[in-house]
Amino acid sequence: MKVLGRLTNVELHPSECLRPRKKSDVVPGQLWSSPLYCPPFARTLFRACTAATTLRFCQFGNFGADLLTQLLAVVVASCKSLEEVHLESSCVMEGGLAHLAKLPRLRVLTLAFCSMLDSGVALLTPGFTALRELNLSWCSKLRTQSLKHIGPRLRVLHLHGCEYIDDTVCPLLRNVVWLDLAFTHVGDLAALAKHAKRLRELTLAHQALNIWHCGKWTAESLAALEAASPDVSVHFVHC
Repeated sequence: MKVLGRLTNVELHPSECLRPRKKSDVVPGQLWSSPLYCPPFARTLFRACTAATTLRFCQFGNFGADLLTQLLAVVVASCKSLEEVHLESSCVMEGGLAHLAKLPRLRVLTLAFCSMLDSGVALLTPGFTALRELNLSWCSKLRTQSLKHIGPRLRVLHLHGCEYIDDTVCPLLRNVVWLDLAFTHVGDLAALAKHAKRLRELTLAHQALNIWHCGKWTAESLAALEAASPDVSVHFVHC
């Protein structure tokens, strides 16, 4: 446990630390569980990670939403120094986010491919006072109202593949410096230039090289953005 106390970057792989619940339960391919399912074990593990600043959850898609919420409660109670949490492709839901919102130093949060975050989730409120970078790539059910409270705080925002995000997001982006809007429905780039005065890097979906919908922006709106914000570098991606 003394070694854990010196770690600053921690990765959790529940599928790689599987064990039978008890010897009599050992059946090939069945009844295997991670020690992370055991609250006393999880509390002991995270209480030892006193220096951890970055925590990455890997392969947590099948962990179970309620169990992940319980695990995040243990994490928040034990690891107050966390500055980055990565939960991509996990089953995190609003209850888990409510726990993470209590981390006082959390600057970076990754929720990419978290398909259980739906249109009713009012993301990251209250709390998350230190958050500056948020990755919501391919959270395809999210809508603009989910960003109402947190959007104005962010410096870096990934909305890649959030197909219900539209022009109404622009007023929420006044402090964003780096923005990914590829495969969203944002089309009014002139409005984006009006509201996102600090923007310096913008990613859009290429109009000609995609099989996925590429958004509603036009050559005219791009020209308007370039005229209003000449310091913005625009990058194009495709599927």
